Amino acid sequence: PPRAPAAEGRRRGKLERARPAPPQEGCVSPMVPRTGATLALSAALIAVAVAVPHTRGNPSARLFAAHRGEGGSEWRLPFLEVGMEENGKSEQLKKGIEAAGSWWTHIGDRLYSPVANLLETSNGISLVEEGEALQASHMSSRSLEGFFVAIGGSKNTLPEEFQGHHVGGSDPYHILYMPNVTASEREGIVLASLQNTLKSQGNRRRFHSLIKLEKGFTPYQQFVGDRQYKSPLSDSQSETEKNMVSKLTNSMFETKLRDLVDSFKTRSVHNGNREKIVQYLQSKFKNNKNLVTCKQPVDVGGLDAYNVLAFAFSSNPSAKYVAVGAHYDSRPYSGNAPGAEDNGSGVAALLSMGELYDPSLFSSKHHVVFSAFTGEEEGLYGSSEFVREFGSWGEECQKILPKSSAFVEMNANASVKLNQSSRTDLDKLVGAIIMDEIGWASEKFKQHTVTLETRAFSKPVMEHLYDSSQTHNSDLKILRSLNPFGSDHMPFLNEQQKAVLTINGDDEAYPAYHQSTDTIDNIDFDLGAKIARMNLGGVIRLAQQ
Repeated sequence: PPRAPAAEGRRRGKLERARPAPPQEGCVSPMVPRTGATLALSAALIAVAVAVPHTRGNPSARLFAAHRGEGGSEWRLPFLEVGMEENGKSEQLKKGIEAAGSWWTHIGDRLYSPVANLLETSNGISLVEEGEALQASHMSSRSLEGFFVAIGGSKNTLPEEFQGHHVGGSDPYHILYMPNVTASEREGIVLASLQNTLKSQGNRRRFHSLIKLEKGFTPYQQFVGDRQYKSPLSDSQSETEKNMVSKLTNSMFETKLRDLVDSFKTRSVHNGNREKIVQYLQSKFKNNKNLVTCKQPVDVGGLDAYNVLAFAFSSNPSAKYVAVGAHYDSRPYSGNAPGAEDNGSGVAALLSMGELYDPSLFSSKHHVVFSAFTGEEEGLYGSSEFVREFGSWGEECQKILPKSSAFVEMNANASVKLNQSSRTDLDKLVGAIIMDEIGWASEKFKQHTVTLETRAFSKPVMEHLYDSSQTHNSDLKILRSLNPFGSDHMPFLNEQQKAVLTINGDDEAYPAYHQSTDTIDNIDFDLGAKIARMNLGGVIRLAQQ
C-alpha cells in the first residue's frame, strides 16, 4: 500500500525528514531496537525510511521483474562514497545500517546497502543516489537472498548472462542480483565462461568465480597479526634474520629490476628468446653459492618453456620444502613487453631473496626452492606444473635433489619412475609465498600497502609475513583478502596447500597492465623492497617451522 509522501526537497539524494505515516494493513513496520544504546543514526534511518513514497510503481517489484536475464535494467544498489580505507565515518554508518535491520557491503570506495540513500548523515559524508531506492521495510532490505558477487574482471568481461544482473561493485568485485536464476543455471554459466576465457583479458582481469554475498562482505580488510604469535626462531636466529633481511635494500631491488627490464625487450612466452631468459635467471641465482639450479620443462599451450628452480638445501634428513615463487613472463604477446610491474617486480624480489638466503646460518630445518614460473599469463601453466610434479620437477631437477628428499625411485639403469600420488608428495610442502605485481603504489592509499591474498587455512603463513613486516618495515600497511584468484597461488590453494599471494594494494587499478607502457618509471622501489623484505623474513621462519 502507498505511504504518505515525503517532504519536498530531494537534492543529490538528501531527504528532508517527514513525519512517518502509521503503518497500514499488510505493511511491515521497521523495528527499532528497544535499547538506549541505539545509535541516533539508526533512528534517523528508520524515521526517514518509512516516509519514502512509491514512485512509478513499487521499485522492489520492478527489481525482481527486471533481472531475469533480459539485461538493460537501470536499477542499481544504492551506495555512499566513503573511501577505500576503513575510517570512523564508514564504521558508524555500518553499525547504523546493521542496527536498523539491513545489510551492507564495502567494495572499493563505496558502501552499498538497500537503504544507503535513505540515510541522513552529519559527518561530511556525501549521499549519492543511483537509480531507485528499495524501501527499508521491504524484505530485500533485510535479506541477502538472490545477491551474489562475481570475482575478477570488469563489468564488460563478465559472462554475458550475468551482465544484465549487475547492480553494483567495482573491478574486480561485482554485485549481481539474480533471484530468478537457479543454482544449476548459475553453475552452467560459470563453467561455460571459465572454459571459454579470452586470453586477452589476462588472469587478474577476467571473471573467475561467483560467490553468495554475505553480510559485511569486504574484499580487503586490514590484517593484524595474532598477539599470541611466537616466532619459530631462537633469539640468535632472529638476530641473524635481521642482519640478512637488512641487506635487501631499495637499491638492491632497483638494480635487479632495471637489469632484468633492460636485458629483454619482452619476456613473452611467444618470443623466440625463451632459452636466453632461462639462462639469464639461472646465472643470477648462481650468484649465491648456496643455491643449486635446474630447469623444469613446461608445455605452455604447445610451446616448450621452462620453470627455473633454485634450491637451498637443508642438511636435515626429514626436511620438507618451502616454496617462494614469481612468474617471469610478460605481456603484451607481441612488440615491447617490459613488464616492469607485471611481473618484473616479483622477479626482482625473488632474485634478491635468492641471493641473500643462506640456510647454513640457521641450521635450516627445511629446504627452500626459489621458483621462477613460466606461462602465468597464458593460464598459470608454470605454477600448475610445479604443483603437479611437486617433489620431482622433471628429470634434470631429480638429479640434484637429495636422496632423502627426492620422491622418485631409481633403477639400476638410472631411469626414473615417478611416484603415483602427487598428493603424497604435496605433504612435503610447508607453505608457499608468491609475488606478483609488488612495485606500484596506488594513490588511493595514504601509505604503502600490500595485500595478502589466500584462503583461511593459510593463516599461519600470513602470521609469519605480518610479524616479519613488523620487524623489518616501519610503515607497510597489510590488507587481507580471502577471495583468491588469478595468479600462481591458485594451483597450491586448489590442492588445499598453504600459499599466500603478496601483491601491491589496489592492483586492479594499475593503468599500464599488460601494455608496453608497463615500464620502470611506474615502479616505487621502496614499496617493492618492503614487500621483498617481508617475504624474505617469512621464508626464513617457514624454513624453521
